[in-house]
Amino acid sequence: MDAIYFFLTIALAVGLTMLFTWFKKNNITLKWYEWLL
Repeated sequence: MDAIYFFLTIALAVGLTMLFTWFKKNNITLKWYEWLL
C-alpha cells in the first residue's frame, strides 16, 4: 500500500516540475495568490 503513495507522490512532483518549467519557458508568471486559486 505504501508503494502506491510513493509512486503517486513522485508522479505529482514530476508533473509540478514540468508545469513550472513550461511556465518559465513561455514567460508566464503567476503571483503567489494566483497559485492558491
